[in-house]
Amino acid sequence: MNERKPNERKKEQKKSFLLREISTLVHALGREEPDVAAVFITRVELSADNGICYIYFAAYPDPKVEDFKAAAQAMFNKALDRLKLYKPSMRTALAKVMHGKYTPSLIFLFDEKQEKVLKINELLDKVQTSLDDYDEQHPEEQEQA
Repeated sequence: MNERKPNERKKEQKKSFLLREISTLVHALGREEPDVAAVFITRVELSADNGICYIYFAAYPDPKVEDFKAAAQAMFNKALDRLKLYKPSMRTALAKVMHGKYTPSLIFLFDEKQEKVLKINELLDKVQTSLDDYDEQHPEEQEQA
């Protein structure tokens, strides 16, 4: 059985808590700052000593743009400027709700994994379209199955 050690479980709980609380803070900030509203948190990671919290963001620009990754990165960079301004107050708000002795430093990063997920989904959509086209062209094979 794949059972986690107590300290790993505790770290996962802390990551989940931070994701929830930071998402709430970013959402509230997004109401005032349109640039921040354009991005969203995909995941949160902690350093080995729990002293640094890496917050990964992604953005979904208009799918019609030619360079999707560059557009998403540009949206993140605009939001990053605003997030940096609010970092101290976000950290203070986290300190008020956290039960630990220390509040981790916050580092905002662009999530490269999100682009891979989008590419995989795009490929799956193409496969589904191809299968649908094939089924339309060969209805007799569906009847045999």
